[in-house]
Amino acid sequence: MIKVEDLLSNPDMLINESKLLVDSLIDISKNNDIPCEFVDLNNKTNYGVAVVADSGNYIPFVAWLGNVTADSKYFLWANKKARHIIHNFQMPNGLFLTDYNTSKKECPKQTNYRLFDADKMSDVILGINLMYMITKDNFYLFSSRKFFDGFSKNFLSDEGYIYFGIYPSLFKIPLHIGNFSGVYIEEVLNLYEFTNEKNYLDLANRMISPWLNNEFFKSEGLFPFACTKSYLNFATKLLFKNKTSFSFETAVMTKCNTNLVDSLVSTNFILCREDINDALNKWVDNVKIKLYRDGVLYSVWSKNDKYNIHYLASERGVIDSLLEVYRLIGNNSTIEFAQALVDSILSRQTESGLIPEIVHDYDTNLLNDKMLNLSRLSTNISWLDTQNDITVTLLKIYELTNNKKYLDSALSILCGILNNHKHDNFYVEFVDTKNLEKKSYVVRTKILFLLNKLFLLADYVLKGNKIYGNRYVQNIIRDR
Repeated sequence: MIKVEDLLSNPDMLINESKLLVDSLIDISKNNDIPCEFVDLNNKTNYGVAVVADSGNYIPFVAWLGNVTADSKYFLWANKKARHIIHNFQMPNGLFLTDYNTSKKECPKQTNYRLFDADKMSDVILGINLMYMITKDNFYLFSSRKFFDGFSKNFLSDEGYIYFGIYPSLFKIPLHIGNFSGVYIEEVLNLYEFTNEKNYLDLANRMISPWLNNEFFKSEGLFPFACTKSYLNFATKLLFKNKTSFSFETAVMTKCNTNLVDSLVSTNFILCREDINDALNKWVDNVKIKLYRDGVLYSVWSKNDKYNIHYLASERGVIDSLLEVYRLIGNNSTIEFAQALVDSILSRQTESGLIPEIVHDYDTNLLNDKMLNLSRLSTNISWLDTQNDITVTLLKIYELTNNKKYLDSALSILCGILNNHKHDNFYVEFVDTKNLEKKSYVVRTKILFLLNKLFLLADYVLKGNKIYGNRYVQNIIRDR
């Protein structure tokens, strides 16, 4: 049984855990050019579609492990996988093919005549930029330039919104969603900082503008789940609601709001625009007014207040964005709000160190929503992905407040993961916090790779290093 004191006295044990996990993942996926979507822990198999779309969620963390350990095998593996994706999945127009059937032995044909998905490409370009940060290899810089050149020509509407998907020369899907929009703004800003070429900063401004001027945001102070052309509103909204059960006039906090907020913060660290600061303060105020009730931060808001949903992953995402707004603007009320939310979460922490994903029993049925797709969760369930993310957030707030209770709580969750989620050298995705029963032995591959973010960051912090001020660390620990 690992205790907090063990981690404090020997943070290197986290590096060893990271190595055990990565070695096992490399071995289990060795017959695939790219790791596949799922790991069956009982049968020790890696299967499903090739993980191209989520490559930014695993390749950079293996490279980071290589840097930390000075073990070239990790860096070489990461470099090989990243180059394979760029060589084979980046099309002539710079865009990425993100769906690939692993039963096909041949590489995909190099052609622009494909359906390109904005959501699925966002993590790919994030990973490429991270690989450039860690390697300074111009191969990755060239790929990033090529991508954004093709992206700006193909994916932007006249207003600057990003199309959901396109098939060059045939059609564009006129649906615009905040989650991937925020990622692209951040990544083109990274490219601007790599190159100091103003056209990339101009591109970021072009993508920001329609969201700042969005009518829903102007009236409600929150970003809508989606928007589209006015003349397509009725038909698109009807189809969209049928497919997702959400209306456009719904503010979904995690990803759709938080990614946009984080991108506005990144923009204003460069531009210092007063209107962006005003928009961020407006967002914080409306989160408090519309979503914070009785000490609980709800996850979805609509005018008819239909979605009375509350779950940890969303709450954590909002806290992370509040920390970013605080770092930019410095309002004490923002960090105090973030601390109040964190303290509420920690009041639910169990003796195992793990925190249940769902707060109220009635949330469980609501989370069967087609879009949220969290039907496997309940008031007892610890979800590995969120335990990872909330621990990273606690390490951030510890640095910003210098309050050791946040470090202790972070390490308590980490012990809960090591003691209860671990299975051989892998980890299960779901654990019942009441009886500590493991709920499934099939895990998404990216969730396992992402755990290295936590191991490496906790080791980094415990050895006295600062998150803020190290640009690579700040970038790689983002949850997008």
